[in-house]
Amino acid sequence: MLCRDTAVDRLLARLAREEEKAPTRALAQAAGYHLEHTGGGCVVWERELTDGTVLWIFTEGASVDAGADDVAWMVRRQSLGDDGSLVEVSEALTFAAALDLANQLPSPVEEDREV
Repeated sequence: MLCRDTAVDRLLARLAREEEKAPTRALAQAAGYHLEHTGGGCVVWERELTDGTVLWIFTEGASVDAGADDVAWMVRRQSLGDDGSLVEVSEALTFAAALDLANQLPSPVEEDREV
């Protein structure tokens, strides 16, 4: 009688999930993003910009578990300042579309204007 080793099953399942995420990771890193833990178990792809904002690409529940071709990715551009201003698009996109959209989001930080 053969027994299934649940530890081996879990390892194989984890490896399969990692393999599925490889295209997303490659696209994200090529575009300058890194994984960021935002607290409370939430993880996003993040890229810091020179204007004091960050771009986040994530799925519902602030995770990065979807595949690159899944229509599950959302985009946010957020101020690192105390005001917490942000621009967010909660429409689900593929990862490549989310990367494109992230580059087009306006900054939530208003420039000082002289009157």
